[in-house]
Amino acid sequence: MTIACIPTAAFYFLPTVIRRFNGEFPKIRFRIIDHGANEGLESVARGEVEFGISMLGSTYPDIEF
Repeated sequence: MTIACIPTAAFYFLPTVIRRFNGEFPKIRFRIIDHGANEGLESVARGEVEFGISMLGSTYPDIEF
């Protein structure tokens, strides 16, 4: 799984989330890409990542924010 994440979220709360996730699902590996809000949204829209963490709402009808 690949996740796009804004730098603020990656620094402040993602480490805690990763520890909890790995505790429950130790065999699932994922990659985190540090993107700005717009770039992360574009990555989700293009299908380059499965999930994005951002502060911007989506202007894409196929993406749930």
